[in-house]
Amino acid sequence: MKVSWNIRLQNLIKAFGFTVMPFILSGCLVSLRTPSLRFLSPEAKGKAGHGEAFASLQSTQRAVLIPETTDTPPTMNQPRNNKTEVLFGVNAVVGVWRLIDVYARLPNVFFENTPVVGGLKFQFIGAPESEEKMGNFSVSLLAGGGWAQDSDHDTAEVAPSSDAFHKVHTAVLESGLLAGYRVNENFLGYFGSFFTEYLSSGYVKQGTTKYNYDQSAHQIASNLGIQINFAAFLARLELGISSSRWNSRWAHDPLMGIAVGGRW
Repeated sequence: MKVSWNIRLQNLIKAFGFTVMPFILSGCLVSLRTPSLRFLSPEAKGKAGHGEAFASLQSTQRAVLIPETTDTPPTMNQPRNNKTEVLFGVNAVVGVWRLIDVYARLPNVFFENTPVVGGLKFQFIGAPESEEKMGNFSVSLLAGGGWAQDSDHDTAEVAPSSDAFHKVHTAVLESGLLAGYRVNENFLGYFGSFFTEYLSSGYVKQGTTKYNYDQSAHQIASNLGIQINFAAFLARLELGISSSRWNSRWAHDPLMGIAVGGRW
């Protein structure tokens, strides 16, 4: 059954306003959160050592890689996107040259099954942030990678004697294009388009029997954002859309997020 975009957006708004993300996942499943919003400006910092750090809150897709590890045998070839969740994260960007920055994202400090990602951003059009030129048009490329892992001992609720251990790690490769226009020294509008590849492998072990897992997926995402900055204060608001393909199945979700922090 197809779900209208209005219903998806209403559910997303409700998730931001009225729910708190659970700290414990129910069931013996293996999952992976795939956040799509980057909160990156197309303008490089402009000077080595200049940077920013901020906290973010965003909606994100969660993929179920293995729905039940205590099934015999477990289903290993039907990963799918399950639902949209709200995700807290910590982010940092530091300039290493006038037009080159390094960035890092710790999208969730509470869960191991969310990728930690780092990379480089290279601005090849326009002036950097340190100059804050009104009317500046900036374009940057980014490339990065990261890692996530989900591992645990599992016990079936209906059959306590049915135990399992799973360990699945995911390598993340990402690339993207950012473009923006600085209205004045305090306001920047920008656009981003990103491609991410997820390469998951691992196993589920039930007693002496070991079931290997090996799946991949990719994600295409775009966002529109605004940045407001006054002196050391920094805030960004982003809206976007993400399309993920797991096991020949596409899932499309609207996204929103906010980031607040400081710069130096």
